[in-house]
Amino acid sequence: MNSVSRRIYIFIILLFVVGHNQITFSNQTKYWIFFNDKHSNRVANITHNAMVRRELRGTIKSLSKLDIYPNENYIDSLKKAGLTLHQQSRWLNAVSVSGESARLALIKDFYFVKGIQPVATFTGKRIKTEDYKMQPWYTLTTGLDYGFSYNQLHMCQIDSLHSLGYSGKGVYVGMMDTGYDLNHFAFQRILESGRLIATHDFINGDDDVSDYGDFQQEHGTAVFSIIGGFDEGNLIGASYNANFILGKTEIVDDEIQGEEDNWVAAIEWMEALGVDVISSSLGYIDWYDTTQLDGNTAVITVVADIAASFGVVVVNAAGNERNSSWGRIIPPADGDSVIAVGGVTSTGQLYSQSSPGPTSDGRIKPDIMAQALGVWGAYYSSDGYRTFSGTSLSTPIIAGGLALILEAHPDWSLDKLYNSLRLTASNADVPDNDMGWGIARMFDMFAVDGYFIVVEPTGIVNQKDTVEIAVALFDSLSSPGGNHDIRVTLLAGTAELIGMPVPDGPDTLTQSVYFPFPGIQKLEFYDRVSQLSKVIEILVYGAMDIEFAAVPNPARDSVVFLFELPHQTETEISVFTPSGEKIVLLKVPSEQTTRGKNRKSWNAKNNSGGKIASGIYIGYLRTAFGCQTTKFAFVK
Repeated sequence: MNSVSRRIYIFIILLFVVGHNQITFSNQTKYWIFFNDKHSNRVANITHNAMVRRELRGTIKSLSKLDIYPNENYIDSLKKAGLTLHQQSRWLNAVSVSGESARLALIKDFYFVKGIQPVATFTGKRIKTEDYKMQPWYTLTTGLDYGFSYNQLHMCQIDSLHSLGYSGKGVYVGMMDTGYDLNHFAFQRILESGRLIATHDFINGDDDVSDYGDFQQEHGTAVFSIIGGFDEGNLIGASYNANFILGKTEIVDDEIQGEEDNWVAAIEWMEALGVDVISSSLGYIDWYDTTQLDGNTAVITVVADIAASFGVVVVNAAGNERNSSWGRIIPPADGDSVIAVGGVTSTGQLYSQSSPGPTSDGRIKPDIMAQALGVWGAYYSSDGYRTFSGTSLSTPIIAGGLALILEAHPDWSLDKLYNSLRLTASNADVPDNDMGWGIARMFDMFAVDGYFIVVEPTGIVNQKDTVEIAVALFDSLSSPGGNHDIRVTLLAGTAELIGMPVPDGPDTLTQSVYFPFPGIQKLEFYDRVSQLSKVIEILVYGAMDIEFAAVPNPARDSVVFLFELPHQTETEISVFTPSGEKIVLLKVPSEQTTRGKNRKSWNAKNNSGGKIASGIYIGYLRTAFGCQTTKFAFVK
């Protein structure tokens, strides 16, 4: 980014408005109508989260003219002229309309009309589904089983950030796409924990982003899963604990038919809701040409830059146009406030279709690379998974990784975030217009300030154990910090610190901690030299009996499992036949449990979706506080 592009003024629209005498109107085309002024009292509802983000990372920090809607009187005049209104844009002071060509030709002389131009579109394939030979996967020290999604995250060091405890918690991620199969198991944790903040269909004007149609959900489901899905053993998304805002902006028939006015409306809506990161695997080129890839001409590029001025991280696919007649990156990837994501193979070689740069004004694009060939994602039917290819898939990997960085460094400006991303990438010394600055190295980027603290163990420990907690403070990936003065403080709970931290080598110390009572304990580790701190949360439990029952017994249509917990904790319920065959595994996230009585309903279907047979079954409850079994009968 440079400072010039960050000075966003509404009159920048003058740079790209098509002159009146250049337009031949069509009944089948939507058009942008840009207004001369606003003179409107309609101000958008900007949430508290959005204002906090603007203050933290934006160059526009308060309410401005960009938050005012277009003049209603002007819109009414267009409607009375026989035009159909589609979208309104506060940031562009414009609306998109359609109608008969004769009526469109008349409005060019209205006194409030500054200019008219077609709404850009895109028709074509965004992703390829294919059979791709996957690499073996590994279960790391985090305990997470990534399944076939391991390589795509490991390539960008995202699994290393997971191992430090970062998962996107508290970060708001927005996505614009075709539609989403929200019934897919990969999204169950998001829905059950209430982290799907808002949805809207900008095509049909409602909040249903899951409506069905031939392949309508395919693209969006795959992309969403790569950033936010969680199904251990099958797929783990880059920022699987983030909050999500989903917009449906694309129509699918045999090919995606996208229109940029839906994208514009979606990003303005998401910004007002407080989104931190936008992951967009879209772009629109019809009505533009490659000479206009200057960062200031395409409508969506201008709008993406405005979003960045409000502190939003905009991550967009570079496109798959290398071998097409277009042959370049697609808007809004040309924006210097936009992270343009290209693609590589599973071994780090250039993906053959990844769009190259430069921009028409000579800037290097794409910015960063991630795996785009053979990316593992959720398939929109039957809770399945498969491989996909295209920069649509590399984009959510980078967006999810940046959500982890913002979780760790919420105070970083966009300049620092973007520069750190580029300068720690694999090709930073010799960036070019094929690979940009290279493959992202998110762990290196996380440690760009020079120091970071790692504390183990975290998670769950037994009551009355004396635990030796190891503290490591590094000043680079390979070199220890050494000689740091670390203090440990109990923030919450009943833990007793035994003595002072004891050096255990040049880069680690140990602190003995005794836990006399169960419950949540919070400890802060503070280093006086680097002035860094790390807070960990530990759940301490003691051995105890847990009540567990299945009702009704015998059950006929469904089963309800009742159990009581002393504290919130992740819970698993398995159902077995008397011979030991596992019928189903039900997972209950910690956020969906409560201290006290809990219940989990089961539709009496096995993992394959079929109804179980009549007979005797055994339920097995597994929690952090212990395990329990119950026996029940099922009768059809």
